[in-house]
Amino acid sequence: MEATFRGSSAREAAERSHREWDTGASFPAVICLRDQPYELVGRVDARPAGHKVSYGWLIRRDRWGDGVASEVVRWVVEHALSHPLVFRTEASCDVMNGASARVMEKVGMTREALLQRYLLHPNISDTPRDAFLYSNVR
Repeated sequence: MEATFRGSSAREAAERSHREWDTGASFPAVICLRDQPYELVGRVDARPAGHKVSYGWLIRRDRWGDGVASEVVRWVVEHALSHPLVFRTEASCDVMNGASARVMEKVGMTREALLQRYLLHPNISDTPRDAFLYSNVR
């Protein structure tokens, strides 16, 4: 039996990620623990666009609160801003996702805006939801 992810199969999700990588639209990476490198605990996606990189991440529920997201987001933001052509990193989260907002604040990102009707979360609502936009610049 094939696992499903938001209405699509795991295979379809992997194929979509592969296409996005090939076109340069997104660069997904898996997140594993240092002491258990074969244990998948999440995913982070970098979406470059000119002088900026936008990020999104997903952490396995049983690893929430372990600092995994903070460590990974801190690293990817610092890594991107070390590139001479990248001047901005950004990420957004649903206004009700306090945990992701805290991750972004913890790694030094600044809340810039409330984006109305910005994010689609089919598991929560059929209509776009409001989001906070955070950034870190150099």
